[in-house]
Amino acid sequence: MGHGPCWCWECAEVSLAEYIPNPKEIVEECRAWKRLEQQFEYHIAFGPVGYRDEERLETMVEYYDRVFVWRQLRKSASHCLICGSRMVSLAKSEWGSFEHPFCGGMITVSISLSGAIRRMPLEVYNVDGVRISTREVIA
Repeated sequence: MGHGPCWCWECAEVSLAEYIPNPKEIVEECRAWKRLEQQFEYHIAFGPVGYRDEERLETMVEYYDRVFVWRQLRKSASHCLICGSRMVSLAKSEWGSFEHPFCGGMITVSISLSGAIRRMPLEVYNVDGVRISTREVIA
């Protein structure tokens, strides 16, 4: 689905884990999109921005329908996107600080932007989050 910061107990460090929304969250976010609510905190898709949102509404509802079906099929929990371990403690938010689950110290998540072109892996996962292919792409 998506990803977010976590503490991976296998890697023993901050990592990225899958973000798996619960079905109620999918429905609530879809309803917010239908209301074109720009202030809603979107996690599954980018929210409306005010430009041609009405034209994109049908496509977005179809997207949420597909996410809902995927979520109903999904049985396994989130896993670390680096090592594959299911022993992860997910951060409550994609950005900002979260408490280290062992020592109680604060971990801060930030983003840096770069205009560079780089090679990176494109990974494809099945419905339960098992990687089925990887290939290198230029992004």
